[in-house]
Amino acid sequence: MSTARTAGSGPHIALIAVQIMFATWPVLGKIALRTLPSLSLVAFRVFGAALALSAIGAATRKVGAIARSDWGLLILCSLLGIVFNQWLFVKGLSLTTAVNATLLGTTIPVFTLLVSIILGNDTASGRRIIGILVAAAGVVYLIGPEHADLSHGAGDLLIISNSLFYGTYIAISKRLVDRYNALTVITWIFILGSLPTLPVGLMSFAKVSVRDVSVTVWLSVAYIVLVATVLCYYLNS
Repeated sequence: MSTARTAGSGPHIALIAVQIMFATWPVLGKIALRTLPSLSLVAFRVFGAALALSAIGAATRKVGAIARSDWGLLILCSLLGIVFNQWLFVKGLSLTTAVNATLLGTTIPVFTLLVSIILGNDTASGRRIIGILVAAAGVVYLIGPEHADLSHGAGDLLIISNSLFYGTYIAISKRLVDRYNALTVITWIFILGSLPTLPVGLMSFAKVSVRDVSVTVWLSVAYIVLVATVLCYYLNS
């Protein structure tokens, strides 16, 4: 295999790895939610990721400042892509199955395209629509729709709402990513996201006996933070 071909396949391998790691997050999330309240899990994930990404940024010197004129958009992106997105997703995950959460997550590209079209940033070309449908069909086929449980209406509705918020975040964050590198944007978004999620999560965690939190749950939280969040976003940047 030539060096050029190997280099060319690198980004594709990274993207596949990111999708695999990200897909494990609902499974590990269900394990953590056996003991932890949903708001506490969100706090651990967001604050832990903010700390880790800040450390990576300091070590690599790739995280810079955001201009004051962009802070309004940055705060909106943090609310949509982190705060409300995570509160809705994790609460929905606690009320539904990991399979349902993964299947319903395939609606994110659809919402992203719809919002982009409404904002005038994109057009609904046949190629893009077919690509979304093929990708969604692939996820459904791999997971198997026969494993889906349609009896979790409230949880499923929260997951779909989360997809709408996250799709909107992707659509409106393009201007920030174009102006700054992706690591800078995502690090600041997590830092801002930790401001509301951490105190709410700690108040929720105060009701839990630390003795009841097993090693398996803590390891699941560590995986969610370091692998299914930090490593995924870092490879995507």
